[in-house]
Amino acid sequence: MASITGAQTKAGVKIASTWGTAVACGAGNSFAGEISPSFNVSELTSRQIGSGAYMLSSATRGSVIPTVSLTADLGHRNNCDILIAQFMGTSGAPTEVTTGQSDYKHVITFNSTLNSKYVTLAFETSSATTMEFPTAAVQSIGIATTGVPGYLDFTAELLANTVELSSSTNTNATLANCTFTEGTPELVAVDLVDKFRTNT
Repeated sequence: MASITGAQTKAGVKIASTWGTAVACGAGNSFAGEISPSFNVSELTSRQIGSGAYMLSSATRGSVIPTVSLTADLGHRNNCDILIAQFMGTSGAPTEVTTGQSDYKHVITFNSTLNSKYVTLAFETSSATTMEFPTAAVQSIGIATTGVPGYLDFTAELLANTVELSSSTNTNATLANCTFTEGTPELVAVDLVDKFRTNT
């Protein structure tokens, strides 16, 4: 087992239909960004007052609440749209405003019907190990720019059902098949003439 740097790792995110059941990531499922997992393990301890002990001597592990923080450059086909779709319930394909100018408009709307789709997120932790969140729901998303002109930053917070440290679904060999749908993702750069509207 050899360590690998962040740039060398493979990561994938894919829509999953059944809570608790992971799907294998592959072609078109690559995700490039910072992935920060947390297991939020609770600790169960008995009451110590009156025990005569100077300090706690034992505890039991309680529930595990795995969460993941994602940070990425918002771009065309970086699979940020998959995460937005899981959060909002639907994410339509972008449409070109002026034919031939590659100026696309992406309208994201909230689906009032209860969402029954989730995401599987998996990434390599070494040359022989992976970490997988079989199914996760997106709790929040953020889209912002640090300057104009500049790139759009995308953030997402995920709540998962569990974490797998030796998944048989998303192995290193499986994640090696992950690709972007159109080569290297194109980043979304904003300029002074661009518009970003939010309807409430």
